[in-house]
Amino acid sequence: MPVNAGPSTARSRICGDPDRATPLSGVIEPFAQGRGIAVPDREANPADEGAPSGGGAAGRLHLSHGLAAGAFAALPIVLAALLPERLASRPAMVALHGLLVLFVVVVAGSTFAVQWYAAQEGPEEARGRFVGAAFLGLAVLEGYHLLAVPGMPGVAADASWDHGAAWWHGARGWMGVTLLAAAFVPRRSSHPLLRRGPMAAISLLAAAILFAVESAAVGPGTLIPAGGGITWLRAGSEVVLALVCLAGLILHLLRHRATGEAMHLRLAEALGLSAIGQVAYGLSRTGIDFLGAAAHVYSAVAGWVVFDTFFVAAVLDPYRRLDGTTRELAASNRYLEQLRGRIEGELAETIGRLAESTERETKARAELEAAIAAAPEAILVISPDGRVVRQNAMAERLFAEASDLRDDSVMSRWRLLKPRTTDGRPIALEDVPLERALRGETVRGFVMAIRPRGRLGTWVSVSAAPIRAGNAIVGAVAAVADVSALQELQGRLEDLLRAVSHDLRNPLQIILLQGERLLRLSEGDEGPRRAASAVVAASRRMGGMIRDLVDAARMESGRLKLSCRSLDLRAWLPELVAMSAGVVDPARVRLSLPGDLPLAWADPERLDRVVLNLLTNAFAHSPAGAEVEIRAAAGEEELRISVHDRGGGIPAVDLPHVFERFYRGPAVGTAAEGLGLGLFISRLLVEAHGGRIAAESPPGQGATLTFTVPLAVPMPARGPRA
Repeated sequence: MPVNAGPSTARSRICGDPDRATPLSGVIEPFAQGRGIAVPDREANPADEGAPSGGGAAGRLHLSHGLAAGAFAALPIVLAALLPERLASRPAMVALHGLLVLFVVVVAGSTFAVQWYAAQEGPEEARGRFVGAAFLGLAVLEGYHLLAVPGMPGVAADASWDHGAAWWHGARGWMGVTLLAAAFVPRRSSHPLLRRGPMAAISLLAAAILFAVESAAVGPGTLIPAGGGITWLRAGSEVVLALVCLAGLILHLLRHRATGEAMHLRLAEALGLSAIGQVAYGLSRTGIDFLGAAAHVYSAVAGWVVFDTFFVAAVLDPYRRLDGTTRELAASNRYLEQLRGRIEGELAETIGRLAESTERETKARAELEAAIAAAPEAILVISPDGRVVRQNAMAERLFAEASDLRDDSVMSRWRLLKPRTTDGRPIALEDVPLERALRGETVRGFVMAIRPRGRLGTWVSVSAAPIRAGNAIVGAVAAVADVSALQELQGRLEDLLRAVSHDLRNPLQIILLQGERLLRLSEGDEGPRRAASAVVAASRRMGGMIRDLVDAARMESGRLKLSCRSLDLRAWLPELVAMSAGVVDPARVRLSLPGDLPLAWADPERLDRVVLNLLTNAFAHSPAGAEVEIRAAAGEEELRISVHDRGGGIPAVDLPHVFERFYRGPAVGTAAEGLGLGLFISRLLVEAHGGRIAAESPPGQGATLTFTVPLAVPMPARGPRA
């Protein structure tokens, strides 16, 4: 802000809005508080209390002044009335009255002069121009009052006490009417009559008219009788003037309540002082006694209040505001220094974090690149339109036939590779895992055969997943593993299984048939019969071992296929137990099946194998003659089937291993037979059904082997199974 901005600011601030300027702290403080910097309360601006407009604390302060003046107004009047008249020296009182009137003349003239110099012609200074111009007339009236009272100095041609009293009443009425009318003058107006020139001319014209009326109407004894006292005209004038002042006081108080402007309170205060002065002058017998002096004091104070309200505070306020703004600017500079230090620290910290993040990202990218390059699988990243974005060396070798199509669609690469399923059927391009991944699917371990250039058929396992950014698919990634060696091993395993199941079973079947024939022929001859029985039993054990090996190998390779259907266990389990005679003792099997047992969803032939394996295991570990119990219960989405024996139980250390390959627990009374694949095969069959199998063996209470199979129809209480 320039240093010489005071006068021009004064012109813009008289009766203007001091709140139009936006303090710098209004911008700095929210930013500083957002940065965690404590901002101290802004110091109160001394100019605010004297602001010519507004409300709040300043308004309450002026209101308290007015109430205090009204409360103590009666005290000076009472004191003046009690003072003996003999103490009032006439020359001294005349001189005192003259000084007070001269003070009012100076104040009124200064009000007009300052207003004329500082006020603008714009719409924002209307009320100030009105009061300033009116106070020009007040200065003229008070000046002639000074000339019209004998001894004060009383140099006018018609100087007399009556003329002096008349000019007193005229000046007081002029001030009261002016301040009353100010309540109706808007602060901002562009009306031509409220401009400086017309207002000053109107004020002087009104003073001249009043001068002519006074000269014609006032004579000796009109207001002050020759012997002293009060005439009815003077008394009536005092009452009217007091009522005018009181009406103006009330009107300005109402205006303040409606608008909140502190100026209305100041004008109400001036009108209240004028009303009290009229009361004091009305009680004065001569006009130059103590009561008359009190009236002149009230008039002088009222004039000063108006002068201060409109112009002193307005002229000095810009400089006060400049000082406050300077102090606020200095405080704001301190805040800015703190903010700069904080921002520099935060910026350095942010740059450090960014550098660390960049370093971590670079390292992670390098690690990712190294991992992709070192991966034994072919890694492909494609865009949403199917273009290859990135691939490693393995992918380049695998797709060498289509290397010249790097910028083409990845689907073109797959088309050249002629993908086929494991059974030799062609794979449609929309079923290729990468294409499915672009549609949002996640594909794992999709095995197919392809024919890269210069090579025989290659078996690959493809896994693919979409790349998502929020809800949008922005690409896909695929890992292609060459499983040709694994597929070759799988083929050899199949060959071995076929050899075992055919080339071993056929001779073994011949041995078993010949053993059974010898067993029939050796009836009555104990020695050959025992030998034939041993051959038959050994052949059967060997057949079971071969079957277990073949089934275990097929199930582990994932080549087991189930033929599931709805199965009523209440009818199926008793039939199974009855048909197992010769393997187990049906008389020792107890079935505990509820009447409302729902249907199971299972492959009967595979479930037959599971139950018989569990039964033979229970009989093998139970004492002779001990009962084995089969229980069944329905859950929400599955059936639980348990086989419970009353043997010695399973040691806690062996419980986690009972369903492992080649595990054999100790049998009761005989050596363990078989390869230990029965429970292992049972676990694989149960898991192929989507169920679970577990073993429990509380000490001394036998063992319970439990497995689950799905329900054909989920229980209605919980709705359909997902």
